[in-house]
Amino acid sequence: MRQDKIFKGTIARVAISCTYPDTGEIGCFLYTGDTHRDTNNIVSPVFGDLWDLYNYLRDGKLWTPYNGAYIRA
Repeated sequence: MRQDKIFKGTIARVAISCTYPDTGEIGCFLYTGDTHRDTNNIVSPVFGDLWDLYNYLRDGKLWTPYNGAYIRA
């Protein structure tokens, strides 16, 4: 997960039931860029289901909904 280079205004999309590139684990997470398959694009922890990812987004207050994606607050 790439947390060190996430700047305010970064737009991320949701990967739902996708394979996390490093571990092969199936889960839900945020990614930037064109694909979720590149480890450098992943900007959140991997969650077992969408409910947990949305709780993370709501509770952390780091990401705001933005046109079907999320933007770093």
